Parts: sequence; structure tokens; C-alpha cells
Amino acid sequence: MSRIIDQIESDLIVAVKAHDSENATILRTIKSQINNAAIEARGELDDKQTLDVLRKEAKKRKEATTLYRQSHREELAAKEERELKIIEKYMPAGLSNEEVSAIIERAIAETGAKTMADMGKVMAAVNQEVQGRADGGEIAAQVKAKLNS
Repeated sequence: MSRIIDQIESDLIVAVKAHDSENATILRTIKSQINNAAIEARGELDDKQTLDVLRKEAKKRKEATTLYRQSHREELAAKEERELKIIEKYMPAGLSNEEVSAIIERAIAETGAKTMADMGKVMAAVNQEVQGRADGGEIAAQVKAKLNS
């Protein structure tokens, strides 16, 4: 079993004992999603696969927050943000814009990319190094800007 799921289970027990229903609910949801992914994979997930599940859950919360804000539903947006913070506790720290920019520059140099036709090669190289520690949309925007300049 992965270390991340062990930590989630441990924190779930603490939340239940402390009668912290909000944390317990989101931790149960996360654990359930990880278990569903393990069933689909027909075996236990390693930390990388567990992080993939956490990234999907975090992305759902970010999208929901945006939609709730557009609908002027601040109380629901705040709830999604609280859930996102709990999920992010189990994810590795993200990369700064400067770090991502340096990785992109290196990938462009290594792949010899000159035009937008080479964007796929650059994105593959960047994503391999970043491994989910930065938003894919942000990376794509930076790659496009660098290849168009």
C-alpha cells in the first residue's frame, strides 16, 4: 500500500475521533476514489498512481470553485476551496513559475523545438520532469508563448 493512502487513513481516524465531520467526509471521499482506482487497476496503487487520483480530485475542486464563483455562490466556492486545501496536503509542493519556465527552456533546447509543430515534443519532455507539480494549462500557455516568440 502506498504511503499516501496510509497517511490519509491515519488522518481520517484522527478526524473521526475528533468529531471533525468536514475533514472526515472529504478524507472518506478521497479514500473512496483511491479505492475505486485500485479496483480499476486490479491491484494496489503506488504513490504515483495515488497522486494521479489526488490531482483529478483537486482539479474537480478547482473547476467547481470557478463555476460556483461565476454563479455567485460564495458559500459553495468556499467549501470547495476547503476541500482542495485538504487534498493538497497529500500532494507534493508545486513548482514556481520560474522553475517551470526554466524546465520549459531546457526542454526546448533539448528537443531543438523551433515552431508550434514541435509543441508536442516539448510538452512531453516538460510533463515528464514536472510530473503533475504544475498546471498543464499553464505549462501549455508558456510553451506556446516561448515557441511563438
